[in-house]
Amino acid sequence: MATLAYRPTWTARQSFVATASDAAGATLASATASFVATSASHPFAGTVQALRPDGSIGRAVTGVLLGVVALLWIALLAVVVRVNLGLRAGGR
Repeated sequence: MATLAYRPTWTARQSFVATASDAAGATLASATASFVATSASHPFAGTVQALRPDGSIGRAVTGVLLGVVALLWIALLAVVVRVNLGLRAGGR
C-alpha cells in the first residue's frame, strides 16, 4: 500500500502511474490514475518564498545594487586608463 499527498500547481489533467517491481526489475504490478484539477494552489504557498517583502523595498535594493555595480565599472575603467597612461609615459 502506498499513499501520496499531492496539491496541484496548475489546472489541467493530472496523471499518475504506480509500478511495483521485484529485485531483478521485473514489473509485478502497475496502476494508473488521473483527474482534472479545477483549482490549483500557489507553488510556494506556506514557504518562505511566499513571504515576500514590500515591492518598494525590492526596487530600492535593486537600485542600490545597480549603483554599486556602475561605480565598480567606473573605478575599473579609471584604473585601466591610469595604467595605460603610465605605460605610455614610461616608454618615452
